Amino acid sequence: MAENHFLEGHNVHCVFPVSEKVKSLMKVYQEQYRINDITYSEVFN
Repeated sequence: MAENHFLEGHNVHCVFPVSEKVKSLMKVYQEQYRINDITYSEVFN
């Protein structure tokens, strides 16, 4: 995630397919950069 500090206080939606490992990493970034919520597309599932 580039320029994570720009995401502080925002909701993020990931449109790319990601593994559970990547989702857990994104959770760490969510806490570190104070991102409100991260959602994922289910189109590719």
